[in-house]
Amino acid sequence: MVRVERRRLTERLKRAISLPITVVEGAAGCGKSVALFDALSAGERPFALFDVGPEHGRLPAFVQGLADALAPYAPGARVAFGSAYSRAIVSPQPTHSLAVWLQEHLKDLDLTIAFDNLHNADGDPLTHAFVGHLLERTLTNVRWVLCARATHYLPIASWLAFGRMELPVGEADLAFTDDEIEALARGRRISLASGAAHAIEERTGGWATGVAFLLEPGADGGDGSPVRALEPLIERVLGAYDADALRSLLATYYLPELSVELLLAIGGHALARQVDELRVRSPFLFTGGRVPRYHDRFREALRARLSSVDPAQKQAALDSAAYVLTHYKRFVECLSLRLETGQADACIDILEKQGIELIEQGHAHLVEAVVASLQYMDAELPASVIALRAMIDSRLGRFDTAEAWFAQAIARAASGDARMIEIKYLYARDLLRRDRLDCLPMLREHVDDESLPVSLRASIAAALAEGLQLSNEPDAARIEIEKAVALEREAGEDVLHARISAGAAYVYLYQGDYGRARELALEAARVATIASQFTIATTAYSILYVIAFDTEDVRAALDYLDLLLESCLKSGHLQFQFYCLACSFEIEMERNNVEAIERIDATLRSFDVYYDISVSDEAFLPGDAMRSAMQGDFARAYRVLHPTARNQAGSERVALRWAEVALYAAGALQMRDAGDAVAHALSALEEVETTSNRALRARLLLALALVLLGRSDDAKPLLAQVATETRAPDRIRAIETAIVALCAYVSGASNHDAVADALLDMRRRECGGIARVFEALPSRERYPNEVTA
Repeated sequence: MVRVERRRLTERLKRAISLPITVVEGAAGCGKSVALFDALSAGERPFALFDVGPEHGRLPAFVQGLADALAPYAPGARVAFGSAYSRAIVSPQPTHSLAVWLQEHLKDLDLTIAFDNLHNADGDPLTHAFVGHLLERTLTNVRWVLCARATHYLPIASWLAFGRMELPVGEADLAFTDDEIEALARGRRISLASGAAHAIEERTGGWATGVAFLLEPGADGGDGSPVRALEPLIERVLGAYDADALRSLLATYYLPELSVELLLAIGGHALARQVDELRVRSPFLFTGGRVPRYHDRFREALRARLSSVDPAQKQAALDSAAYVLTHYKRFVECLSLRLETGQADACIDILEKQGIELIEQGHAHLVEAVVASLQYMDAELPASVIALRAMIDSRLGRFDTAEAWFAQAIARAASGDARMIEIKYLYARDLLRRDRLDCLPMLREHVDDESLPVSLRASIAAALAEGLQLSNEPDAARIEIEKAVALEREAGEDVLHARISAGAAYVYLYQGDYGRARELALEAARVATIASQFTIATTAYSILYVIAFDTEDVRAALDYLDLLLESCLKSGHLQFQFYCLACSFEIEMERNNVEAIERIDATLRSFDVYYDISVSDEAFLPGDAMRSAMQGDFARAYRVLHPTARNQAGSERVALRWAEVALYAAGALQMRDAGDAVAHALSALEEVETTSNRALRARLLLALALVLLGRSDDAKPLLAQVATETRAPDRIRAIETAIVALCAYVSGASNHDAVADALLDMRRRECGGIARVFEALPSRERYPNEVTA
């Protein structure tokens, strides 16, 4: 497309955008989108552009689309959308609640946020209210641009009265001048006669589409009539077709795009040629780049012209479009088409065969909408579709209703049927994600059923292996995971390979074989990402994160958390999103990265109704307790962390958590509580066979707690065990040096310089938060010099 520089219009828009709100209003085809993009690109400020499409016509899709557009600048909004929306819809003022939530994510940004084609959301009053609430609060460095065909529902008079905007940029501003028409003609290598540019401006009023239309040789037969609106041009085009030619376009009306592939499939070379000729002759009827779509006004006009077509022909065209989309595995567009045309009942087959994969690929919202429509129609839902409903509720943290749906799905399925067993597997898998060991009986019941498909048997075996590992049965877990791997090789399916690799990585991780676990997790992440299996990728990246965290590789841990977050955003799995943020929170607390902590804190507040117990125990609450300890409130740190100690998986994690609890109790001068925690930690360490970094940390923190309790002799063997470990990473060595210095100080040494140097080195080693905890401990005069606990 040939573009012409319109400096006058760009400068007008740049002046308008210097104020908090800018409105660009004009009829279809007047060049709003092009002018907006040129002005934003010419400015010096960063901008986020939300192109509102027909698919954003309802409030949830609109808010999610806006959050997606803001993701590079406010990733927390994109992460927290699911929980924020679920909470808002049950509030008295849902649109106001959503606006306040999003404003919190935007308030510290320096950004221009532009809505293009906002008219596509005209049909939903809730969206109107949301936009109004969103813009009513002034955010210091955030500017808003609203570009639409009509803005009657916006409080423009109020914004003008309070000086928040200039007069709207309207059609008069957007209109081409004679000079701009001549420049456009030169760009298209069109020679205009003297006065021709002015004649075109007179006939079109400078309307962009009309100008482009008249610059095409022989565009209107030279009859001299005005060309100032899109509808007459559309009618001219449609008027040139007879009824049969128009009916041949009927199937194209239902296509999401007009690619050659889809056109050939639905109507052969004749239809593809017809659409191509139409596009060459009347490009203004199309939008998009290399893959065109009908302009929405042309699509509406085409529908009106075809309204008299026999309903059976319409249905045949719709079915033909759906068939072609299904054939090319474009299930998302097919479901959207059926949902749009009120035929959700025709989606059941796709949901049964592809529903799980669609959810895994991040289309849970669409699946949920189709299932909800089916329920509204009071359709008899198959068991597998009810199971989809359960999976979606679980992903959004609605665990009670998820379990009820799973139970209903199992009850509705035929007993012993492979579909019923698959649903039981999905239910067990869902329980396993929440560390629920009541999944084991369901998995054991079917793991050796040779009548099942190989892929299902492999999946059940892998899930059982994870459950057995969680229940501290490592030998049995290894037997089952090896069985799953053998079955997976027999099946030879990529997605199954990724799933089993991720399950095996989990087992090897918690059996201490980090090398094998990392290798398998990397393979699972690679294959799952290629196959768009984002839930599997999420699992794989979570394992890679744990390995990096356990090996004290902070940078790698944060990198894997970024990949984990991206995968769980695509999968729509709220539980994993919270896990990712909670883990980031713990790491940044240890680093004392204040800016990152504040950012994560703001996002985590959106998850207050979805805190998952196991995730909170593992990552969020340790970070929260450390924050209290850093501020000297060791009593609260103890209260927060103490209940989590018995919920840790494996002796190493149990030992480390009790050691942390012991240190916080000692910091609060709660000597009896500290002594109890020390006893639990020592008991757990007796079961630890490895010298992992978690075990080393546990010994170090426990040694410091013992010295604070006046039990220096008991601390010495623990410090000696750490000192003899030759493979400890630099972070552990930095913590060790500081604790050795602190132990000497508490015991009466005058080693203030050594303590200060050690704490400074901890900050260099990304342990600034832990160093602050040590600094906040009470002075040595407040601790006993002999055993009192």
